[in-house]
Amino acid sequence: MINTIISSKFFWAFVSFLIGVIFSCAELLSRYKSFSMIVKNANSVIYLFINGMASFFGFLLLVHTELIRTNLQMKALISGGSAMLVLRSSFANIIIGDKNVRIGLTEVIQVFLNYCESSFDLARSKKDVEQINPIMENISFEKAKTALPYTCFNLMKSISDDSKRAVSDAIIELSKSNHSQKTKAINLGIILSNVTKFEFLKVAIKVLGDDIKNDSSPSDMNKKLVEMDELLEKLK
Repeated sequence: MINTIISSKFFWAFVSFLIGVIFSCAELLSRYKSFSMIVKNANSVIYLFINGMASFFGFLLLVHTELIRTNLQMKALISGGSAMLVLRSSFANIIIGDKNVRIGLTEVIQVFLNYCESSFDLARSKKDVEQINPIMENISFEKAKTALPYTCFNLMKSISDDSKRAVSDAIIELSKSNHSQKTKAINLGIILSNVTKFEFLKVAIKVLGDDIKNDSSPSDMNKKLVEMDELLEKLK
């Protein structure tokens, strides 16, 4: 029974569909870092389905035309892996004024990616407001603008140097703005949450405690280091 299923063309066509979905899901994850947001977004689900169907029909094309003479397993892998390349292909480039306009399936795919990005940005902004506003409410921007990023970077070692520089540049621009201290503090939290996990931001704020709060005096850092170790143990 199992051997019959595995040797079936329909089974490997389904495998090809899954490969296409997995590859496109990996692409979206590299962009948006949230699997739950991807599966809950209608545009991203359509995008996954299009990639899966492209792989499916690619497999059927290979089977019925014998373009590549190999077994079903290899045809499923080839069609599943090459579907994204086909969907991003351009048939022609036309120069209109100063713009280079591409004609092909890539323009259709880009429409879905743009809608996905807009939807994810909206969802992220709502989440940022709900999570960050409470924890940054009593934070002094002037006290936190150096200590809080430094602590977050030390807690999360995987942050790249490019990301650290981008955060530093964003904080410098924020410092120069004419916004209120409260607005700056909230935006500082948003900037840091974009490169660190929200849990690490909460830990950093708790560790620094009164040192970065409005109208407070420096506290005992030895005690805070102990608190940091305890919180890190809970995160493991």
